[in-house]
Amino acid sequence: MILIKRDEFPEPLPEDAFVFLMHQGYMFWFLITSEGDDPPVYGYEEGAAPIPYTSVPFKKLSSSFSKFLVELLEQEAEVAKTL
Repeated sequence: MILIKRDEFPEPLPEDAFVFLMHQGYMFWFLITSEGDDPPVYGYEEGAAPIPYTSVPFKKLSSSFSKFLVELLEQEAEVAKTL
């Protein structure tokens, strides 16, 4: 992934990473397909440092993709209430 190379992030994106969102070239969200049917969601933001002593040196955003989607929808619903 160009962003982590440009930032000289010391860890590569896993071979089986599936990036499902990138925003304006400074951040992206992904999952690792070998981590099961409902894998955790990870994220990277420009300038981030690796998370030490973890098997995946990227920030874990949610423990599962399905939970991530539900949380995202709940957040959007809260924002919609303010409109």
